[in-house]
Amino acid sequence: MNAESSSQQQTSRFPSKLITVVGTVLSACWAFITYMFPDPSTLDWFFFSWEGFIYFCAACFLMIAFFIAFITRKLHRYIKSTISIILALALALSFFVLGKEYAKPSLGFTDQNIIENNTPVFTGARVEMIEALRVQLVSCNIIAQTPSCTLELTSTNSDREIGFTSNTTFFEPNGGSLKLEKIFIGNKESRRTYGIELARGLPTRITLVFQSTQNDIDHIPSVKLVVQGLENRNQVIKFNDLKSG
Repeated sequence: MNAESSSQQQTSRFPSKLITVVGTVLSACWAFITYMFPDPSTLDWFFFSWEGFIYFCAACFLMIAFFIAFITRKLHRYIKSTISIILALALALSFFVLGKEYAKPSLGFTDQNIIENNTPVFTGARVEMIEALRVQLVSCNIIAQTPSCTLELTSTNSDREIGFTSNTTFFEPNGGSLKLEKIFIGNKESRRTYGIELARGLPTRITLVFQSTQNDIDHIPSVKLVVQGLENRNQVIKFNDLKSG
């Protein structure tokens, strides 16, 4: 009898243990991806994306809610009603948070031609991956009142040519904007803004030089890059909240 009772207790505890394990794993995955790698596409993981991860979390939350509702169906009416209300509120909050993540520009809910980069990855790099083009902002400097930004571009799938339009802009803290004036590929100045040749898998370092400023700048609100050569359209990448030097 004792053995049977012990077996029943273990069986009744299994659902709660399962829910705890699943919840812990989901929370750990979410925290790891969010704080270690704010944009998983920078890892070049073609089998993984924020969109897929959000769908996975939504499905898991829904299954957990149904499972809890199923195992509590025989409880007292008031207890069951309380649990149902808590589940409904928890699901609403969970899907609200997931919806906010899904609505970010990088998931394509808003204008896909504009990508906002606000935070570095775990290694401190400011990097975006667009159509197999890795764009890393190495640094921005202001020398003799002339701002410049160094980028490292890598084409991961094929040789290609890209460029930057004259709308590429350096923003000052007072709201002023400085247009692109020169482009250096390595140590050599390029005569044109388009036609930067990228060999597959080879990082190419370029420097964008902007108009001179009369202001002392120690903080850069934003640098807007307008990239040409991606599926016959211009792609805008904005690196925000940068430090000089």
